[in-house]
Amino acid sequence: MRKRGILLLIFLFYCFLPLSAEKYIDDMSYMLEEISLLNVLRGMYLTEEQARGIAALALEAEKIRAEAFAEIKGLNSMPAMTQLRDELYTALAEDPPAIRDKVVELDNAAHEITGRALDKIARMEEQIKKLLSPGQQDIFWEFIPCVVPEVDFESPVRTGQAAASSRLMPALVLVRNTPQPMWEKHGQAFVDHVLKITEDEAGKMTDDVREDLRRRLVKHCWKIRTMKEADFMINKDKLAEDLLLVNREHTQRSGFRITGKLARFFLSPAAAKVMPKWVEVHFGKKTPNEKTSAPKPSDQQGCVPSSHENTPVWKVPEKVTDKDRYFWEKQVPKALARLRETPFIDHITTLYPKAGSISFFDENDRYVEKEALINEAARVFLKREGKLLFYSQTQGEP
Repeated sequence: MRKRGILLLIFLFYCFLPLSAEKYIDDMSYMLEEISLLNVLRGMYLTEEQARGIAALALEAEKIRAEAFAEIKGLNSMPAMTQLRDELYTALAEDPPAIRDKVVELDNAAHEITGRALDKIARMEEQIKKLLSPGQQDIFWEFIPCVVPEVDFESPVRTGQAAASSRLMPALVLVRNTPQPMWEKHGQAFVDHVLKITEDEAGKMTDDVREDLRRRLVKHCWKIRTMKEADFMINKDKLAEDLLLVNREHTQRSGFRITGKLARFFLSPAAAKVMPKWVEVHFGKKTPNEKTSAPKPSDQQGCVPSSHENTPVWKVPEKVTDKDRYFWEKQVPKALARLRETPFIDHITTLYPKAGSISFFDENDRYVEKEALINEAARVFLKREGKLLFYSQTQGEP
């Protein structure tokens, strides 16, 4: 009898172990989401108006998700999907189950609902941009989800730095300041490298489209390098934006605008939980008749020039002997560090992120591998081995 009891306990232990393990990973994932968001907030030094505005938008995004979920639940797709699954076990390839057409219709309807919800949330990102100062936006784009951010990320001095409207200002400065002999040697290869990153990010281009973009980019670089200094200083924001061949902040997929990095942090379910508490801890509760004073102009614009505008990108340490290698391994990565965006995955898994137990080992939700691209650039441009391998994988539609 005792042996049976022990065996039963062992059986129950192994039966429930996977469930508890999955929940543990889920809890870890949710906690890391909140920790990353708090690291962002600690480094950006939001004003009260900014914090309350973002908190309100985060709660509105959560409301949009809840409404979309109710619509998807109202479709009642599970009975039809269950029937299709059961019939697929025995159905012949030439005679698919009739219920499949119904399931396709329901699946398309679910993506239509989530697409509309994501479109609304993506447009809310523009409101967050208006709330953040240029310096705060610059800090945000440099942030990578983590438990412990870089030391200088939490420096309050950085929030006052007025950054360019485009995150490609370092690339613009590199194109402008590279000495002519070095540009003649590496300029064309630099353009090819930008196209390579763009194609890895946005998707495969045809040869004609790639060549057309290449000609446009070469012409744009020539314009940047030959422009008079006064004209350059006036137009540098627009010149930097034009280096961004594909702006994923305004990308549409399947007819709907998709969310970007701002939504990833400030309009997520974690933000709906964290932001109200952040406001309460730092600014206290607000009575219905209480008005928040508008931030001072200095809070929004700053008066200290951006660090990357003061520091010449082309400055080479005296001990460097191989300037070509320094150009590709140090200066190019620094200039193009923010060219990439988080890749698009799927409407439903973007609106409702996968459980941590699934996404914990999922390699789809990741940034473009920077090290692989830099190694390839070094192999092609420094060692003269082979050619650039442009995007070859076909990215699926939801």
